[in-house]
Amino acid sequence: MAYKYIADSIFTIEPDILMMAGMMLYSKGYKDSSMYWLFLGEIRARFLASLYNENSNTALYSSFHAIAMGIVKEYAKNNVQVIYIKLNQALENDSLNPLNPLEFLDSLSDTSQYIPRQEWKQHYYNVRQTYYHLEQEILQNGNSIFEDDNKKKTKPK
Repeated sequence: MAYKYIADSIFTIEPDILMMAGMMLYSKGYKDSSMYWLFLGEIRARFLASLYNENSNTALYSSFHAIAMGIVKEYAKNNVQVIYIKLNQALENDSLNPLNPLEFLDSLSDTSQYIPRQEWKQHYYNVRQTYYHLEQEILQNGNSIFEDDNKKKTKPK
């Protein structure tokens, strides 16, 4: 029921809630579905954190990012094609249903001084481009992009 509520309220749900939903789905064995929620939360958290440098959730988003990327790396070992599909779905959903950053401000004085409102749309586009680039890397390099740097260095050539 909680996941249905989140899905139905996706426009107003905090990105950390989306990532927590993804983590819970992963721990309950719904690993494919969890990737979608992790990526959707990631995209939105990255956008909000970069706009609102003084927002108290920035540290929370960073913490969830570290956990989410650990889960994605673990999952990617045998499922890189599913990761590509779920990332693509998250990007498509986010493009069709973009966030309104004002809904996530603790107060109106939170941070308009950092990124002027007229630049938000372009900034959101730039954040999404990071994930489109990740999609292309997944297609070109598969699992290797999710390996630890130490493993990459020790692989035979």
